This record gives sequence, structure tokens and C-alpha cells, in this order.
Amino acid sequence: LEASERQRQSVVTELATANQSLEELQCRHFEDLGRQEQLEVQIVEYIAEAKGQLEESEAELASTQRILKKLQDEASAAGTERVEIAELAAATAVRELEVLQACLLYTSDAADEEDSVEHGGRGCNQKKKKTNI
Repeated sequence: LEASERQRQSVVTELATANQSLEELQCRHFEDLGRQEQLEVQIVEYIAEAKGQLEESEAELASTQRILKKLQDEASAAGTERVEIAELAAATAVRELEVLQACLLYTSDAADEEDSVEHGGRGCNQKKKKTNI
């Protein structure tokens, strides 16, 4: 009877030890589950933050592309205006050269004529004062 009582005590002790180990494992399991849930929450928050940053970046990119397009359009328009201004300036310069050439021809012809001399250093667009010698 004594041997069976010792055996029973040994089994009870082993069961108590196993039960305590089981409780410790369950506690760790619940702690791990808690950590896992925390990690899952952190991951969800991180993903939401990353999506927000991505949306902001996409909005900034779209804004930058709109600004770039506007600047390209303005540069293109300015280039066209510059070409038009350059063409006007060239046409004006040609007209001024034609007037100058006419003035030089007039002055040259007048110099060939000994009886007509221009006084006062005036250009051909101004009234001429001629004197007969």
C-alpha cells in the first residue's frame, strides 16, 4: 500500500508539474498572441501610413507634372513670340536699311550735282535746305 501511495504521489506531482508547465505555455501563448496582435495592428498602421504617403507623392507628382506642362506651354508660347518679335525686328531693320540706302543715294546724287548742296547735316527724312551756288 505504501508503494502505491508513493506512486500515486509521484503521479500527482508529475501532473501538477505538467499542469504548471501547461499554464506557463498558455500564458506565453497568450502573450505571443498579444504581441502578434500588436504587430498586426502596427503592420496595418504602417500600411495605412505608406498608402497615405503614396497618395501624397502621387498628388505632388501630378501637381509637378501640371506645373511642368504649364512651363513648357509658356516656353513654347514665348518661343513663338520671340520668333515673331525677331521677324518684326528683322523687317524693321530691313526697312531702316532701305531708308538709309535711299538717303545715301540721295546724298550721293546731290554731291554729284555741283549746284545743289545740303546744309545742316540733316537726314533725308527731314526737310532739305538747298542753296544754289
